[in-house]
Amino acid sequence: MLFTEIGYCSYDGTNTKPYTWETTTTVVDLQEQADCYRAAYEVLWNAPWFAGFFWWNWDPNMIHGGPYDPHYSPRNKPASEIIRSYYAQ
Repeated sequence: MLFTEIGYCSYDGTNTKPYTWETTTTVVDLQEQADCYRAAYEVLWNAPWFAGFFWWNWDPNMIHGGPYDPHYSPRNKPASEIIRSYYAQ
């Protein structure tokens, strides 16, 4: 099974409502985003039917992402290292 849309913002509380993206009053929490990515991989990675993820909103525009960005992009955030570590296995 290929998950064609999965993602987590990088703000506090994203684990409880990953489908929301209203980030005007949120606190950036890069670790929470990384924890959510890790949890998805830990639960699904070794399932025989698992084919992969398409992570939501990894925009090719290099201005997206980074340590101050509360949105979905994992670019230049700890979550991108989680992705890298699993695909490097």
